[in-house]
Amino acid sequence: MRHLKKTQIHGHRGCRGYHPENTINGFLFALELGVDAIEMDVVISKDHKVVVSHEPFMHHKKCLKPEFVAFSANNHHDFILYQMDYEIIKTFDCGTLKHPAYPKSMSYPAYKPLLSEVIAATKSNRAEPQSKFLYNIEIKSEPRQQGISQPDYHTYANLVLDIIIQCQIEGHTVVQSFDKEMLSTIRKINSNLPLALLIEDDKDPYEHIKELGFKPDIFSCQYQFLSEKIVASIHQQNIAVYAFTVNNRQDIINMLNFNVEGIITDYPDLALRLRDTYIKPEK
Repeated sequence: MRHLKKTQIHGHRGCRGYHPENTINGFLFALELGVDAIEMDVVISKDHKVVVSHEPFMHHKKCLKPEFVAFSANNHHDFILYQMDYEIIKTFDCGTLKHPAYPKSMSYPAYKPLLSEVIAATKSNRAEPQSKFLYNIEIKSEPRQQGISQPDYHTYANLVLDIIIQCQIEGHTVVQSFDKEMLSTIRKINSNLPLALLIEDDKDPYEHIKELGFKPDIFSCQYQFLSEKIVASIHQQNIAVYAFTVNNRQDIINMLNFNVEGIITDYPDLALRLRDTYIKPEK
């Protein structure tokens, strides 16, 4: 029997396996491959711009100072994005350094783009109608970082939601976060936006949902902590399941067999190929 539900394939940080993470070229390449969603991370700059970045600081293994000057981990605290205007953030190169975990990834000068810039670029370079793909936006936040690497929760949430609404992508956007307080804040501001609770441990899923205080639309879990039984149990609560970050062939097949709604991967070409040829084993 062929897999009945078409599992969405999300390009992790664009297309991390082939392009520098969270770059416009990476997102465009993922869309060229035919992904169902592009996954990205956002933080806030000093001048309250919504910046696409996995860390709220310049990481020494991913970025170079202007003029391609390297720096050490000891300097991370000097380059917190919430303490830098975007005009300065954009002068750092975050594409040239090669990451040993991604040998196939291209290397070229690239900057951390604005969320609005990514949306504009992907809208203008997609042949199909906008509704054909999703934006999976992860908000990076921590309770103790208010005023240090992020604004207060209400300000942070509104800055991101304003861009989503202004760019008219509210109907095809999912917002995800590990931070339960951030998800709760967003739900109070906008009850229509689908929210995904990110989890990377083996604690009972219902304990996480209880702590969240409401039922999320999506339970997005590190794939190693998922099983067919757990996924089926979450489905019984009418909650969708995403698995991340799934890069190995057999792991992707396992997630398809578990009937997850979404697979977040650095290698979306592999996941798409497996998804589109997958045949569910007979019980």
